[in-house]
Amino acid sequence: GRLNPVETLQEEAICAICLDYFVDPVSIGCGHNFCRVCISQLWGGEGEYETFTCPQCRKTFFQRNFRPNLQLANMVQIIRQLHPHPQRLAPPAAGASVAGAAAGVPGVLAAAGGGQGPPSLCEKHQEPLKLFCEVDEQAICVVCRESRSHKHHSVVPLEE
Repeated sequence: GRLNPVETLQEEAICAICLDYFVDPVSIGCGHNFCRVCISQLWGGEGEYETFTCPQCRKTFFQRNFRPNLQLANMVQIIRQLHPHPQRLAPPAAGASVAGAAAGVPGVLAAAGGGQGPPSLCEKHQEPLKLFCEVDEQAICVVCRESRSHKHHSVVPLEE
């Protein structure tokens, strides 16, 4: 069904990297917002290439620039009071049933990284599935690895 305005508002307060409410949100050059820690971790390892890519729109920047988004931070505080925990909403593009079916079956993603051809893309972030979370037994991307769900899990590179 369609989201009501409150749920839509809630979605706006969620970081695409950790899928949780923004903490100390910052805006990057394309206008997308992320938690300061999330984008710092994601961009931390890219020093040698000197380009930084937005995980949402794939736009590339040559400087690691972001600035605090104070208005968004204030909005998140208010939304948090309305809903202490973000709801896990299926991305609007995917039919909820399809997303739910895949999410509930461990091994669907793991099977996809079958060693032949280019690595599959993460459904959530459209990043190549290059890593394997040993705790959840599934292939994940670098953005997933930094997210709340896998942060403290043991993650290994997927065998090519």
